[in-house]
Amino acid sequence: MYESLDELLLTKLSEDLDTKKNQVDSVSKPLLATAVPPALQSNVSNIVTTTKKEVNEEVQLPTELQTEEPQNNCDDTIFYQSLQTVLDNLGLNTRNGIEETSVDTEKLAELALKLSVLTGISYAMAHDKLLEWQKIQLDVREKMEEQEKEVELAKAQNRKALVPIWRCGVCGRADKPYIACFVQPFIVRYEEVFYQN
Repeated sequence: MYESLDELLLTKLSEDLDTKKNQVDSVSKPLLATAVPPALQSNVSNIVTTTKKEVNEEVQLPTELQTEEPQNNCDDTIFYQSLQTVLDNLGLNTRNGIEETSVDTEKLAELALKLSVLTGISYAMAHDKLLEWQKIQLDVREKMEEQEKEVELAKAQNRKALVPIWRCGVCGRADKPYIACFVQPFIVRYEEVFYQN
């Protein structure tokens, strides 16, 4: 149906734009300033201060999100499935990609915006859910680092080590001694492996 997430977003925007052009006049600058991500506020402010004609021609995603009544809840399964789709499409469903989202606020804002469109929740709710998800990712990273140290020590001492076997709670990818999907990884079991130099 849609070749990419961006095509889906553009299609949704054009459909919403046709039905909501009349509502743009009623959107006030203070309302936009409170609900639009900081990284996008200057763009929205510039649009709002232009003439009515220019506003109707230049309405962008953040403005459209403000004219809707977003939901304030989302089933976790739907949220994590949508997160997996977005991360896969952006090439961020990797260890480096997850670490990038934890330090890059613009990347996090982009993820929250795309998730709010896909799930129908508000930008703020999507952003909060992403922050919760990042806390979980910190725990996962700590477990991964502990395991890497244990494996290095086992190799140096020519001994056995218990290696975790990971699986994603959303898609079920893996059952490997590494994380294949970073959306909701968990340890299925441990396997004993002998390491030699």
